Amino acid sequence: MTSKTQQRKGTFRFGNWVLFISCGLCFFVNAIFLQHIFALSSENKRLRSELTFPSSVWPGLGVADHAFCPAFGASLGDSSEVSDDGAWVPVIRWATGTTLVAGILAISLLLHNLDRLPHFVNVRIVRVLGGLPPETTRSEDGASALSKLIAYRMDRWFSTNPYSKTLALLYLTVAMIVAGGLGIFALSSTSLDDAIWEAIVGVGLDWTFPSDANPEDHDTSLRVVVVRLMGLVISVGGMLVTALMLGIVSDAISDKVDQMKKGKSDVLETDHTLILGWSDKMFALLGELANANESIGGGAIVILSERDKEVMEEDINSQGIDLRGSRVVCRSGNPLLASDLNKVSVRSARSIVILAHQLTDDTSADMADACSLRIVMSLMSIQTNFPGSLRGHIVAEVCDIDNEPLLKMVAGSHRLETVVAHDVIGRLMIQSRRQPGLASVWEDLLGFEGNEFYLQSWPELTGRTFGRVLLSFPEAVPIGVLHVKGDIVLNPSDEYPLAEGDQVIVLAEDDDTYLPTAEPHRVGPQPRLPPYEEMPIKERILFLGWRRDMDDMIGTLDEFVVSGSELWLYSNVPLADRREILRKGGLCPEKLRNLKLIYDEEVLLGEATDRNSLARVRPERFSTVLILAEEDSRSGRIADADSHALATLLLVRDLQWQNSQAGSGPPEVDAAQRPWYDRLKHRGPMHDCMVISEILDSRTRHLISELNVGEYVMSNEIVSMALAMVSESAAVNRILKELFTEIGNELYVHSAKRYIYPREKVSFFDIVARARQRNEIVVGYKLRSSQRPILNPPQKHERNLTLAGTEQVVVLAEEDVLLMRALASSSGPLTPQSSRFSRVLQTRGIQRQTSTRQDKEFDLYSESSWMLNDDHETLTLLGSAVDLLRNSSGAGFGVSK
Repeated sequence: MTSKTQQRKGTFRFGNWVLFISCGLCFFVNAIFLQHIFALSSENKRLRSELTFPSSVWPGLGVADHAFCPAFGASLGDSSEVSDDGAWVPVIRWATGTTLVAGILAISLLLHNLDRLPHFVNVRIVRVLGGLPPETTRSEDGASALSKLIAYRMDRWFSTNPYSKTLALLYLTVAMIVAGGLGIFALSSTSLDDAIWEAIVGVGLDWTFPSDANPEDHDTSLRVVVVRLMGLVISVGGMLVTALMLGIVSDAISDKVDQMKKGKSDVLETDHTLILGWSDKMFALLGELANANESIGGGAIVILSERDKEVMEEDINSQGIDLRGSRVVCRSGNPLLASDLNKVSVRSARSIVILAHQLTDDTSADMADACSLRIVMSLMSIQTNFPGSLRGHIVAEVCDIDNEPLLKMVAGSHRLETVVAHDVIGRLMIQSRRQPGLASVWEDLLGFEGNEFYLQSWPELTGRTFGRVLLSFPEAVPIGVLHVKGDIVLNPSDEYPLAEGDQVIVLAEDDDTYLPTAEPHRVGPQPRLPPYEEMPIKERILFLGWRRDMDDMIGTLDEFVVSGSELWLYSNVPLADRREILRKGGLCPEKLRNLKLIYDEEVLLGEATDRNSLARVRPERFSTVLILAEEDSRSGRIADADSHALATLLLVRDLQWQNSQAGSGPPEVDAAQRPWYDRLKHRGPMHDCMVISEILDSRTRHLISELNVGEYVMSNEIVSMALAMVSESAAVNRILKELFTEIGNELYVHSAKRYIYPREKVSFFDIVARARQRNEIVVGYKLRSSQRPILNPPQKHERNLTLAGTEQVVVLAEEDVLLMRALASSSGPLTPQSSRFSRVLQTRGIQRQTSTRQDKEFDLYSESSWMLNDDHETLTLLGSAVDLLRNSSGAGFGVSK
C-alpha cells in the first residue's frame, strides 16, 4: 500500500467533512424552523381565543352579533372549529422528514468514520466514555481505535449486565418505533399519534388487525367474512414471520454474547494489576488487592487463565468478595502466548502477578515453576520486541526455592520479585514455635487490612539521626531506611544520619495518615532494663505430616535451635522412602549441626488422625508440635485438609491431657464437664507445649480461635497477602525477605516485663527508648484484655501502659539468639577464626573499640552495642559468659540467670 493510499485511508476525507457539516446545518436549521413554527402556531391560537364571543353582544349597540351580521356572527360562533394549523402541517412534515434523514445520515457517517476522527474530537469522546487516553489505543495505521473502545464497553456491558439482552431489544424496538413513526408522519397525511401507532403495528406488536379489518361495515355477507378471514390469515402469518425473525435475531445475539462470555475480546485497561494463572490463593489475593485500591476509589484487576471465563466469574461471585469499588475482568487464554498477553494489556499493567500452577498428583513443584519460568520468558520477549513497553514489575510465586535463581536469571533481579510460598510458611511456623502470638502479628502485618509498610522521602528529616527519627512520627513506626542508592537498612543504629533522598520505611495505616513532627518527642531518662529471664534451651520438636520441601524446612530449623535439639518426623510416608526423599532434596541428616533428626523408627509411621499410632509417640514429651498441611490438599480439597488438621490438633491436645498428671478445672466447673474443660484449655504441665497448625481456609481459624487449643498459620492467606503487598511495592519484598530469614532482623514477641517495671505507667515512646538499649525497635504490644496485638498504636506519648495490663511487646531486632546459641552450644573454647563466631559477630554488628567493662555480672543484652578492643579481650569476655551459662544450666539446658 502506498503512502498516499494510507494517508487517504487514515484521514477524514474532505467530502465526508462537507457531508457531515451539511447534515449538521440541516438539522440545526430545521430545529430552529420547527421552533419558530410552533411559536407562530401558539400565537395564532391565542389570537383566535380572544376573537371568540359566542355569547357576547356588541357594546354600544346592545345587539347580538348574529343580529348585526349573521355571516360574521356565524363565523365567530364556529371559530372553535376553524384553525390555521392545517396550513403549517406540510411544512412541519417536510422539516420532520429532512431532520430524520439528516440525523440518520450523520450517525451512519460518524460510525463509518469512527476511527478517522480528528484528535481533539477523539479526546472528547474518550473522556465522555471514560476510556483510555487516545495514545494508548492506537491501531496499526496510527489512527485512534475509538471503535475498539466502544466495542470493549459493549462487551463488558453484555458480560456483566444480566439484563443486557432484554435491554438491547427494548432499546432497538423503541428506536425503530420512533424512527418509523416520524417517517410515516413525514411521508403521509397521518397524524403523529396515528403514525406512531402504525409504527408499533409495523414491528409486529399489534395483533388486533383481524377484528379491525372493516370496522364500519357490519354486514354479514360473504365478502366481509372473506375479508376478515384474510385478515386473520395475514395476522397469523405475520406472527409466524415475526417469531421466525425474533428467533434468528435471538440466536445471533446469543452467539455474540456467548462469544463475549468466553473472554476472547481485548481488555482496554491501564494502570491495572494483571494476574496470570489460577490457584486456591486467588480469592484471598483479590480481597487484598481490592483493599489496597480502596483508597483511590477502586482499580482494575485483570485475570488471564486457561480456565473458562464464566467458571472464573462464577467462582469469584460465589466467594462473596468485597471488591470495595474495584472491578475484576476475566479472560480465557494461555499466559505463555504473547498474543494472549497483549490481549489483556500487559504492557500498560502496573504490576504482573504470576500464580504458580495448582499442585496435583500430575503437577509437581518443579513443573509448576517451569511453567512460571516460561511465562517470565514470554514477558521478557515482549520487553525485547518493544523495549521499555512493560511498565510494571513482575511478582512470581515460586514453589521450590531451588528454582528461584532460574527466574531471576531470565528476568533480572531489578524487574522480577519472587515469593517462595512454601519457604515463607515454613519459616513462619518455625519462628512461631517458641513465641506465642507471632503468627497473629504476621497476620496483622501482612496485607492491607490495618498497618502495612510504606516508603517516603522527607526533606525536613535530612541530617536527622535515626534515633531521633524514631520519636518523630506520632502516627507511624519507623523501622528502617531505603538509601538513595537502593540499599535497604532495617533497624540501623541511633547514630545513622538520613542523607538527602533517603526514604524512611515506616509501619502505618495508610500513606496519607502520617507526617513527621518538626522536633522529635522528648523522652526523659529511662531506667536500666530488667535482665532477661531465660536463655535458649534444647528443644524437642514433633512434625505431624510431610511437606514436599521438608529438606528446606529441616535446614531452616537447624539454624534456629541450639545444639542437641531433637526433631521427630511422624507421617504416613514409608520409612524406606524418607531418606531417599531427603537425599534428593540435598539434606544429609548426619551433617546437621544442631538438630538430631529422628525419622526412621517404626513408631513414627502412621496417620496423624490415628489415635493408637499417635499415642505411641507420646506428644506430651515435646516442647513444640507442628501440624503440616497434607500435600494432596493442593489438588483443591482445602476443606478436607483443614478438617484433617483440626482433628489432629484436637487429638494431640487430648493425648497430652490424658498423659499428664494434672488437669482440673476451677471449682465452679461441673464435674461432668471438667474433662472437656481441661482438654479445650489444655491445662496442666503440658500447657507450655506449642501446637501450631497450618490451615488453608480462613474460615477454619475461627474454630481454632474459639476453642483456644493452639496457634495457627494461615498458609494460603499469608502467601496471598505477601503477593499483594509486593505487587503494590516491589521494595517491600526485600523487607519481607530479611524478616523471614534467620540472619538479620526479625520480629519477636517478648514478655512485657522485659521493658516495664511493676507499678509504673509508661508511654509507647518510653518503651521505644528503653528498647533502643538493646538495639530493638518496638512496633506494637498486646494487652492482656485483647486477643490480637496492637501494631502502631495511637497516642504514643500518653503514659497508659502498665505491666499488669500489658502482656507482650512486639519488637524488631537482630538475631540475638544466634549469639546466645553460640555461647550455650560451645563445647570448647571459641576462636576468632570460628566460622560460626564470625557469623554471629557480623550479624550482631559488633564494633571493636576500647572497653573496660569485664565484670561477671555483665548483662549481654543491656548495651546498645558491644565495645571490644582485640581478639584476646573478646575471648575473655565471651569465655566469662560461657562459664556463667554453663554454671547456671548444668548440661547445657539454659535456665534463669
